[in-house]
Amino acid sequence: ELLDLSSGAARIFRAARFRQWSLASAVAEEMEEEWEDFQALGFVPPMLEAEMEAALEDLLDAIEARDIAETRQASIDVARASLDLQLRHLPRDEIDLAQIDLWSRQLQVDAAARDRGAVRGDLETIRIIRDRFAHPDGEIDAHIMALQSAALGSNVSGAEEVAGRLQNALARSSRGVPGL
Repeated sequence: ELLDLSSGAARIFRAARFRQWSLASAVAEEMEEEWEDFQALGFVPPMLEAEMEAALEDLLDAIEARDIAETRQASIDVARASLDLQLRHLPRDEIDLAQIDLWSRQLQVDAAARDRGAVRGDLETIRIIRDRFAHPDGEIDAHIMALQSAALGSNVSGAEEVAGRLQNALARSSRGVPGL
């Protein structure tokens, strides 16, 4: 169920960009059912349960309002809540890849809002997480360097595009990482 929540959040993130509201609504309904199934198992820590409940509610409201930026942000929040619930079951490398993916999405939202400070903060977070990798990945590193050039220069729009390419590279290297 948690993997379905993560992948559903990623699908909604993409659907909102292209104003595919019917798809986003259908996926959100599936996610609600997955969450209810997971809750029925009975071992959800209360604080994480509250985090997911709020994130799903915000996501449904944003989809209903057909607000692209809010829907994309809420989908990131749902994916983060799902990852929080998965942390104790995943190897460190998978967690790091999933975190970079989420921060890449956050960077896209912040770049679309033309929030240069937030974009720089997102980039720094990506770089810190990347520094934990045990083995270098040339493709991911190249995208992070290109992202740094775009984010630190005057091309905030370019940073959004490069972040999308970074997400594609992460998906290619993920081998089953949640939500990628």
